[in-house]
Amino acid sequence: MAIVALLPFTASMLTGCHHQAPLAPELAAIACPADRAEHASEMFGKAEVTFVCVTPEVAAKPSLLRCDPNSRPVYCEDSGTITLSRLPGGKLVPGAPSNAREYQPPPVTEPETDAGSLFEASFYDKPPGKANYEVGPRQYLRDADKQRMPPGFTLVNGPVCDRVSNALRHASCRLEAKSASLHWYITVSIPRPIGNKIDDELYQQDMTLWLDLLGKMVTDPKS
Repeated sequence: MAIVALLPFTASMLTGCHHQAPLAPELAAIACPADRAEHASEMFGKAEVTFVCVTPEVAAKPSLLRCDPNSRPVYCEDSGTITLSRLPGGKLVPGAPSNAREYQPPPVTEPETDAGSLFEASFYDKPPGKANYEVGPRQYLRDADKQRMPPGFTLVNGPVCDRVSNALRHASCRLEAKSASLHWYITVSIPRPIGNKIDDELYQQDMTLWLDLLGKMVTDPKS
C-alpha cells in the first residue's frame, strides 16, 4: 500500500520536471549572466523557438515565454522578440551591447574597425501591420540574391540598408521574412560615429552570422 501511495506523487514529480534538449554549439557559445544561464524552448504558432539566457524559473516553465501569468484571464500570444549582441572581438551576449558589463563603446574612426553588432528579431503569427521598406536617399536595397536565408525562411522584403550611420550612431539593415507559421522583422545594426560610411561587406559578415544563428533557434513547423 505504501508503494501504491507513492506512485501518484512520483508521477507528478516526473511530469513537473522539464528537460531541455542540449543547445547547438553555436547557441551554447553565447555568454549568459550567472542568473540567466538557462535556455528554454516554447511553441509559437507551429514553430518551436529556443531562447537562450533565461532564468531558472522560465527554464522550468517555458510557457512564461508566451503567457502572462499575472493577467486575468491569463493572456498568451504567439509573438516575441529575440535580442542579441556581438561585442568587439566576437563574443556573443544577450540583449543590447550597452547592457553587457564588459562592453565599452570603442572610439571607432575607420569603417574597417570591428565594433560588434546588434541583432533584433521580432516575430508574429500574423502580419502586425505593413512595414515601410521604401529606400531613402541614404539607403540602398541589398541584392536579394546575396542574402542567404536560414533553412525554412524566405525573404519577403529588403534588406534595406543604411549607407552611412545616423544620428543614433549606428547603421542598420532591416528585412522582413517568413517561416512556415511566423512573420519575422529582423534588424542588424552596426555602431559607428555619425556619418560613417558602411561597406556592404560588413553587413554581409554580421547578417550571415545572425541569420545562421536564428536558423538554429527556430524549427517551423515543429514536426
